[in-house]
Amino acid sequence: MKTSYIEDKNLLAYCINKRDFDKITLLIKESKKSFDYVAEDGEDIFAYKIKKIPQLTDIYNFDVFAINFSFNNIEHEFNDKQIKLMESLVKHLSNSMNNIKGYFIIKVPSDNLMLIDQLNMHINKYVFAGGTVCYYTNELTPKKFQEDGLNIRFITKEEKIKFKDQLLESGRKSFENYFGQYHISYVTREKAPVIYENWVRDYILEDNGDIILATYGEDVAGFFTIDNQSDAIELVLGAVNEKYRGANIYERMIRAAVEMGIKDNKLATISTQFDNYFAQRSMVNIGFKPYYSFYLMHYNNL
Repeated sequence: MKTSYIEDKNLLAYCINKRDFDKITLLIKESKKSFDYVAEDGEDIFAYKIKKIPQLTDIYNFDVFAINFSFNNIEHEFNDKQIKLMESLVKHLSNSMNNIKGYFIIKVPSDNLMLIDQLNMHINKYVFAGGTVCYYTNELTPKKFQEDGLNIRFITKEEKIKFKDQLLESGRKSFENYFGQYHISYVTREKAPVIYENWVRDYILEDNGDIILATYGEDVAGFFTIDNQSDAIELVLGAVNEKYRGANIYERMIRAAVEMGIKDNKLATISTQFDNYFAQRSMVNIGFKPYYSFYLMHYNNL
């Protein structure tokens, strides 16, 4: 089976749900001139682009880059024709990273066996930083909750300002014990908590996305940051006020977001680490289905 891939979780969810990758194919073909390298043979197009990540560069005071892959018409089993393309791609990437002083974040689709094989063969000093599994849904498994006065809604810019201090405090406390890819890497570990604090702060203060807020009266019970895309809404960061733990605030916010997405004829997507089993069980119970996962490799050329 041949599919297409681009570094866009929400577009991937849309195409996988439709079982139609034409949107991704069109984007890849339109973007060919913007890639740093393209290996192609007919409709088989393998490419990558290196992009600096300004937020992480500012935090660490060294250049941090993302490697964004694109694959059109790729198979998920080894075959000689595409192995040659992948080898060409990865060798070029290896040379590029070795010629750029910086720290590189590489998302590796877990079903892309040829990419994994070639990375293992040609990039030999990476830091393994865990992995992520992604879920989507366009329906909800019904569940009733006791009415307790909880109010869940998208909030306005004015409400972001009104609840700013409570939101920042809830976010800070929720991510104090969070352990993600930047904690796993020995290079980025020391300042890892700052990344997530700044991420929450950007949603609240910089208007970089939507927020679903759960309140009891004027008291913040929890919130979820949302990226609202054309075909999907992505639930990005969730936080729950510790004094309301046990009231299913997290699940109720997710369900509210899914309902809002369904009303707009959109998918809802959400992601978590491979080992976050409790969250994944909740997602499955809500109605989410896994559709994509990736490994995280960090490449240190500082």
